[in-house]
Amino acid sequence: MQQHLKVIPRPPLDAAERSRRISNPLGKGHHAFKVSRSDFEVAKAELAAAGVESASPIDWGDHDCLYFLDPDGNLLELVGWR
Repeated sequence: MQQHLKVIPRPPLDAAERSRRISNPLGKGHHAFKVSRSDFEVAKAELAAAGVESASPIDWGDHDCLYFLDPDGNLLELVGWR
């Protein structure tokens, strides 16, 4: 089986669209990454220090989630289990 990938350049998102994407991340399509609790805390601090747009962490009781945007405006999530 052969697969092909086509990359289509798109213009950068404006600030309003970036804000809209991160303001309410629940229920939106995204990629999630399970990380250790310590890596979650380090990433949260490093993303904030770098000025990366992110939603406030969400406490689900047994784990926390941190949603943020990559440079292209894709929604990503870190999941840190307790």
